[in-house]
Amino acid sequence: MKTGFVVLLFAFTLQGCAHRKHTSLEAEPIPVALTIPDLSSLRPVGNVNIKSVLITGNQITLLVTYSGGNEEHTFLLYGAEKIEDGDPRSRKMMLFHDSKKDDGRELIEEAIVFDISLLGIPGEELILILEGFDGALTYKRKN
Repeated sequence: MKTGFVVLLFAFTLQGCAHRKHTSLEAEPIPVALTIPDLSSLRPVGNVNIKSVLITGNQITLLVTYSGGNEEHTFLLYGAEKIEDGDPRSRKMMLFHDSKKDDGRELIEEAIVFDISLLGIPGEELILILEGFDGALTYKRKN
């Protein structure tokens, strides 16, 4: 009887693992960075540390850390509508973080990906200036 129960429990465990593998393979849509008239109008709810940034094609990956663990946090990426003059020209960006008032104390590290194609100009190189990150980010929109 014990052996049958262990085999049955093992079978359910395998079925659960297979289900989790299947759901993890489903592609989630990549959020799109949007432009807004005034970045100073944003009021983030929660602190976030941007550790590194990587631009590949029309996507930007931000490696961030924040405190939490009790709630699912929301991140949005915004670019200023105004493009600053210069050679090359530049656009300011801001990562908006809503912590949902998470009072958890766990240090979370997460890679967040955004489609930044709306922030670029076809055929033109831009410098993206991300608030809270030191470093020049060069971006040329891919068609």
